[in-house]
Amino acid sequence: MTSQSATFHVPGKDDFIVVNDMIVEKRAHAIVERIKDIDDSLEVLCVDPDTCGFSEAPFVLAEIRQTPTGLRAFKVFEFWELNESVVERVHLADSKKHDILEMIDKNNKKIQDDLRSAEREKWESKKDLVKHIIDNTTSSYSYIDEDRKTKITIHDDKPTEVEYRC
Repeated sequence: MTSQSATFHVPGKDDFIVVNDMIVEKRAHAIVERIKDIDDSLEVLCVDPDTCGFSEAPFVLAEIRQTPTGLRAFKVFEFWELNESVVERVHLADSKKHDILEMIDKNNKKIQDDLRSAEREKWESKKDLVKHIIDNTTSSYSYIDEDRKTKITIHDDKPTEVEYRC
């Protein structure tokens, strides 16, 4: 039987600050501040564990807007853990700073460029192979075709041999 050890961080008094007469973890406060920097109408709300169901996320990102009846909170999304992924999600969804269609177009162009580059490399490799076959002075030439997982031997005086490999 093997024993496994885990490292746990025990929060100390330096890990917390007081904000609006409430004790808040510094790391969580920093993440909320970064979200507020992106859009100051966003608020991170902690759901009261006594009033929420077992399968409900403990955090809600809400947008606070003025309506004819006063200020209202509109749910943007729920999340289970207050970490960097929430900031990233808010940042990427910020359509004021990011043109989402432009981001999609850039991503698609990058994928197409990568595919073209891979195809170009493949053709360059084939071109080198043909050059070696032509420059070969012996009566046969063998090479491995990685795409088809075969060994191919080209002969001057008999048909080409193909050995399939697994």
